[in-house]
Amino acid sequence: KGDAWCNLMIIEHMGLPITHVKSEAPKNIADLIKQHAASAKLLVDAMLGTGAAGPPREPFRTAIETINALDKPVIALDIPSGLDCDTGKPLEVAIRAKQTVTFAAMKKGFLEPTATEYTGKITVASIGIDTRLLLQK
Repeated sequence: KGDAWCNLMIIEHMGLPITHVKSEAPKNIADLIKQHAASAKLLVDAMLGTGAAGPPREPFRTAIETINALDKPVIALDIPSGLDCDTGKPLEVAIRAKQTVTFAAMKKGFLEPTATEYTGKITVASIGIDTRLLLQK
């Protein structure tokens, strides 16, 4: 629903391949990720965002563990999947990104020294939100 649905429609209309993994067993998910990542030079993590609550459930847990085990650089969008944006601590498992492109403003948890292990280098990207309004609250 919402932005996720809109972006799925765009991808479908572009004719890009889509692999649905929600109903797959964890081993199959790991195998699919390894297969698709084999020729990749870079992986993009956009699985879970700031709204995620609690430790990642399947299939995300297996995806995070599999991606972390690969010898590939990962760029996380907004926040590494599985990382708590307020504490900067993993919710049991979290993506270990080489770089995180976070949107609008730095997340509170990114300021914790141990968060760097998961965020890597952090870049704040503007998405049209006037951050001066955030600072006034």
